[in-house]
Amino acid sequence: MPCIEEMPGLIRLKASLGDPQIVFAAITADERPQVEDFLKKNKVDLPVYLSGSAVPHNLSVTGIPTSYILNKDGAVVFRNVGPLNWNVESARIYLRNLAAQK
Repeated sequence: MPCIEEMPGLIRLKASLGDPQIVFAAITADERPQVEDFLKKNKVDLPVYLSGSAVPHNLSVTGIPTSYILNKDGAVVFRNVGPLNWNVESARIYLRNLAAQK
């Protein structure tokens, strides 16, 4: 599953940043028992939210995984459909620069 494949890179990226202004979260439409089982089997250092209702229009999902980066105002500044390698220096630089913006 692409979402699961992407998770280790996200966790490493989060750990390498150590910046409280940069917040990571996972949102899933999977059922609670599936999610709890996955979390028990894997070390996931991200909050995971269950999408119990429709997501906002600006966060629509057309494929899995879909990744979003939001700025401090909550505006979407990056969107990608499909897996990415998040554990790269370019992602760290982008997020640090975004966090530094006023």
